Amino acid sequence: MNAKTPMLLLALLPMTALACTPTEADPETPAAGDDAGVVDQDTGGGDTGDEADAGETTVDPSATCATTPKHPRCDADPGSYAGWDVSSVVSSIAFVAGDTCCFDIDDDGTDDNALGELLELAADLDVDVESFNASIAESIAEGSLVLLVEHQGVASAGGPFSINYYLGAQVGDFTAPSADGGNPYTVTQGSLTQGVWPSARMPEATHDGTTLTAGPGEVDITTELLGPPLTLRITAAQIRAKVDTSTTYDSDGGVRLVDGALGGAVRVADIFDSVNDVYDGSCGCAPLPDGQRLVTYDPAKLSDAECSAPENDTSACDPDSTTESVCITAYDLCGFVGLAGLVADVDADDPTSACVDLGTCDSISLATTFETVGARIEGVSE
Repeated sequence: MNAKTPMLLLALLPMTALACTPTEADPETPAAGDDAGVVDQDTGGGDTGDEADAGETTVDPSATCATTPKHPRCDADPGSYAGWDVSSVVSSIAFVAGDTCCFDIDDDGTDDNALGELLELAADLDVDVESFNASIAESIAEGSLVLLVEHQGVASAGGPFSINYYLGAQVGDFTAPSADGGNPYTVTQGSLTQGVWPSARMPEATHDGTTLTAGPGEVDITTELLGPPLTLRITAAQIRAKVDTSTTYDSDGGVRLVDGALGGAVRVADIFDSVNDVYDGSCGCAPLPDGQRLVTYDPAKLSDAECSAPENDTSACDPDSTTESVCITAYDLCGFVGLAGLVADVDADDPTSACVDLGTCDSISLATTFETVGARIEGVSE
């Protein structure tokens, strides 16, 4: 992982509808009338593979690690599990400046992307979206940022399934994934919870052979990418993409997705808390006074948020260190905290409401574009 990667991961936290998991208290429930009660599994692998290590031929699609019975993956051995489904690897992610993409969260007839507007404002402070996107592309090309997409329970004929997301590592001598597909990876152990159950998951996806959609829904992001465990809740999380017809859902080489878009909204307070947790857990090189947090804010007046120690000395932090470079980045971005409250445009408790007029906005909408190429998951690594 290069020194830029922690900065990218810190900024990617609020957009990771690519890294979402349903809350334990609200397991997935298949829609009535769509014959989703039980899905036939192919014990020879291929479309689902979820019966591996479990000796079952059927799996309730609503099963998770919190249901009774649990999903078979929850008790599977990561060291021997071989039932991975058709997969992809993210080959590009781009933040979109302005509000020209990608989803109309509040139903007012225009797309919502407050994060893009914030990036436009940040241009005055030398943080422009094009250079940021170029940094992401560089990290993907050199193999230091690997985001895997597994299409769990998918059928080549179409219908509902779930999208699992993992951090990954290359198998073999290559860096950037090949557009030809079949790129081999392992899933990192930190991307799993129980057994081989993903910590990042978007249920209720569907495809018709040419188009993939998922959401909207409320999902949680849990990650330890930057040190201490962090959890963010994404409201109205949703994805759409076109399935490249040169690839298929019954191919060992994986599926290529093009013209993809993902969006949603995240509470501003959750972003502030995450930044504070990362700083508290990683920044002994630039400690704050006891009990003081990097960002201070009033949930009722988010636009008044501020850095509690804007002049704190980070000279002892190593910019080439995976951990300590986060501390420098946190201070570089700390001047934006007030702007985050100003551009909030979604009410997490009522996403379709006119919260700007009502004065109840507490979340920032976000939008990115993405593409994937075919991948093959070959196991689990540390």
